Amino acid sequence: MALLPITRADGTVITCDTEKRTLVYNRCTVSFTKAEWKIFYCLYEHNPTAVPRKDLLALLWDGDKLAANSANTRTIDVHVGVIKKKLSKMKGFRIDTVYGVGYRLLLTRRV
Repeated sequence: MALLPITRADGTVITCDTEKRTLVYNRCTVSFTKAEWKIFYCLYEHNPTAVPRKDLLALLWDGDKLAANSANTRTIDVHVGVIKKKLSKMKGFRIDTVYGVGYRLLLTRRV
């Protein structure tokens, strides 16, 4: 099991299980699909820098640039919407849309 601690802005630590594609804090567990996990983890690795939509598409298509170029960027928008909804249960994460670029993940204070 590959466990990775994620420290939020308020100092609390969330356990990230990269094999099971889950985030765990206290008794709250958030599970992701394979595609959602790829996007979340990419945003996490690059936080707080914005990740372009085209890079997220290429990630989903495992680097197949032809498939990524022909894919609708709306795919990314839908996945990010689902990820935002799931992360709202956990608190301490915020995904911002960066106009004309893509998305960025911010670790925030728990509300």
